[in-house]
Order: sequence, then structure tokens, then C-alpha cells
Amino acid sequence: MTSGLRLAVLAMAGLLSACAGGSSSSLPTDLAGTPTSEVHVLSPTVVPGSGGSADADLALHNAGTARDRLIGVSCTCATAVEIHGGSVGGDTGPVDSIPLPPDKVVFFGSGGPHIVLLGLTQPLAPGDAITLSFTFEIAEPISAIATVTAAKTPSPAA
Repeated sequence: MTSGLRLAVLAMAGLLSACAGGSSSSLPTDLAGTPTSEVHVLSPTVVPGSGGSADADLALHNAGTARDRLIGVSCTCATAVEIHGGSVGGDTGPVDSIPLPPDKVVFFGSGGPHIVLLGLTQPLAPGDAITLSFTFEIAEPISAIATVTAAKTPSPAA
């Protein structure tokens, strides 16, 4: 359930409780202590490659007011996950972190920073769903479900 939907359900529950004569105004204990992250994962997909690897394409939105950094990614479907830098010249190889400026979106995919899953522990087929976990310098860790998509093939030359 999304946090917006949770808040709407809680607001409705509070309103119904007040109408029924209930006196509780605090959040349920299972939601009150739940940490939230200022970073959000947008449109995560995984594209299987050759040699037991895959690339994760996604965007990270830092909704916070402070600069943050992506410092780690993990997945039970791979023995290792690397964060690679990207530049006009191509892949710069593994890096320790990628900056996430406040109130900005950083795209991860070909031509820029990207995430490489190495040593796949299972075959990945289009339509499969896998969980990616993200660690940040400041924000709380988060997880996202990524959908496996077919490898993109270049269009034939005209």
C-alpha cells in the first residue's frame, strides 16, 4: 500500500472513530515508528545481458532538501551488484557512489550511471519480478520491485 493511500485510510479511520465516539487520535503503532526515505525509486526494470549479468534501468528521485548519495544496491538474484559511473565517453566502471542532488531525479541506464547485476543466481525471463534494495548515505534504505524486460535490439539499418 502506498504511503498516500495509507494516510488516506488512516484519516478515514480517524474520522470514523471520531464519529463513533472513539477518543484515540494517535497513529497505530505499526505505522507510527516506520521510517520513511526521502529517496524514491521510479520505473525500475532489469534487462538480462550475456555472461550471467543484467542491467537495472531506473530513476531515483531525492525528494529531500539535503544532498544524498547512492552507496549500495543488492539483490538476492545476483552474487554481486555494482554501481557504474557514466560519461559522454561511456562506462567509467565501478564507483563507490552516485550523487543525488536535492529535489532532482537521477536516471540510471545506458549512457549514464547504471547498475549492473553480476553472477545471476537464477535465470531471468521477461515478466519476472525481482527485488532491488538500495542504500544511501543519508536516507533510509529502500527496496523496489523491478520487472524483467526483454533485451533491446537495435533497429535494422534503413
